[in-house]
Amino acid sequence: MFPVPREDLHLRTDAIKLFEDCDINTTNVACSGDLDLDQLQQEGRLKLTLVDHSVPSEYERDLMPSVVEVIDHGQEEDSSTEYEANVEKRICPVGSCSTLIADDFVNQKQEV
Repeated sequence: MFPVPREDLHLRTDAIKLFEDCDINTTNVACSGDLDLDQLQQEGRLKLTLVDHSVPSEYERDLMPSVVEVIDHGQEEDSSTEYEANVEKRICPVGSCSTLIADDFVNQKQEV
């Protein structure tokens, strides 16, 4: 889910380009406001990957039980943030988090 309203999605040109290259229609991508994350969590149907920040925001802290993965391109900013033992953390010092996500998409597409 993009943390931006759908009407602002067009401003994320890097993501739009990646999705186009991977034949993913952006109308199939959830944006902020499209989903009720609190309700999904209450129903036990929410699994989150936090991207481009290893420290959750105040709102995301309420969703911490649903975090399964953290992907970031910098260093961990706050070692006091504790994730469950099963949360996969991939924090790699590259120029942009888009590099890590693009690598995932490209590798998945090649496997398919």
